[in-house]
Amino acid sequence: MPHQYSRWIGFLAIAFVGVGFALNSVITRAALSNDQSWGIEIGLVTFTIIRIISGAAILLIYMLLFRREWNFGSVRGGIWYVLYAFPYSLAFVNIAAGVGALIQFVTTQIIMLFYEQIPNRMRSKLPLWLLPKIGNIEPPLKKKAIAFITITIITLGLFLTIEGSKAGISTGAALLGMLFALVSGLAWGMYSLSMRDPRDSLGHERKKNPDADPFSANAMNFIWAAPFAAIIGVIALGLSPEEPPNLQGVGWAIVCGALTSGLACSTWYTLISWFSNQTAAVGQLGIPLIASLIAVYTLGETLTATQWALASITVIGLGLSIHSIRRQQ
Repeated sequence: MPHQYSRWIGFLAIAFVGVGFALNSVITRAALSNDQSWGIEIGLVTFTIIRIISGAAILLIYMLLFRREWNFGSVRGGIWYVLYAFPYSLAFVNIAAGVGALIQFVTTQIIMLFYEQIPNRMRSKLPLWLLPKIGNIEPPLKKKAIAFITITIITLGLFLTIEGSKAGISTGAALLGMLFALVSGLAWGMYSLSMRDPRDSLGHERKKNPDADPFSANAMNFIWAAPFAAIIGVIALGLSPEEPPNLQGVGWAIVCGALTSGLACSTWYTLISWFSNQTAAVGQLGIPLIASLIAVYTLGETLTATQWALASITVIGLGLSIHSIRRQQ
């Protein structure tokens, strides 16, 4: 790709995928918030199962039609995706699309930044099979201090955003929704890190690193996630049955899974293999804003000036952290 066009094309492509991610939040909120304006009737577990399986299905079809060589992903990535998807749905039952996207997005970036600072010699001693094994940046102490100071700013901004988002929602429900958004962000951060893990599902070094074919690696992770989601769904629906969904509910769950999750995520990981991590990270900064704007016009959600200001502090702090760390790579 010519150098003079690469940055602009990169930002446009990342922005396009960012709109998909933002729509993910809006559709999930519309489906699960009991807002009848979209005519959607579907239970939380049913929505999440359809979302995961439809994402796996569209990517499997793509792989069968267009890929001769497959990167078989990892069971680890599939598990992290399931651990992200169910709390993600639970979060949007009680919190606005923009607020949920902000919490989940910022938490993901914080988790990734912290995890990258753990030296390999310490990370290798961590016993959990689910934890990704990746190379770390290990910047000098002074620059580490700068990074952690800006992360502290992010954390403060996130806390204030949480406090400022309770208007119109009962405190207990809002806090529970935000907790699920945090858990979802943590799991998505670990999923993103697992995409850079050179080990296969058995813990051996892969013959083909996921960075070599990120689209198929992400696709296979989604396919691995489908049976785990089905098992969890059968158990959950057995314990607490849901009403059958209507066609709109099923349709929007498929759109959410196939387009704004499956294809968007695979495209995203392909993009960040073409462009620098810093370009990709900066491109993500607008996702919560896009989700908020779409939700204002489609769901009738409102954002106060205080929430906008606190969200801006959070995103600016995140941008400073990314810049202070990524420039050393």
